Amino acid sequence: MGGAGGAAPPGNQLDFPKNAAKMACMALPTEPVTLSVEQIRELNQKLSALRHDVNGKLGLITLALGALQLKPEEGKRWMSIMGEQPQKIVADLTQFSTEIETALRITRP
Repeated sequence: MGGAGGAAPPGNQLDFPKNAAKMACMALPTEPVTLSVEQIRELNQKLSALRHDVNGKLGLITLALGALQLKPEEGKRWMSIMGEQPQKIVADLTQFSTEIETALRITRP
């Protein structure tokens, strides 16, 4: 990726949050965690909703790309729609991650 020198140009680096290293460090429970059938059902429903929501947002990006090809004059509108979706997807994933970590008693420093 970085070419002959091995390092990526500054403008092409991934934009990880400043606390990404801390986010990877999670404290696992010291005792086994048991989930009830109802808790599993609820997590499964939330996972299903997450999949649906993320697929919907990705569908909006795909729709916007197609619309840009057909009506480039509406580019500003479609670019705005596309630009909003990644943040919304991250928010959805963060919310689900928090819920599953809570259910499994995983903590962060």
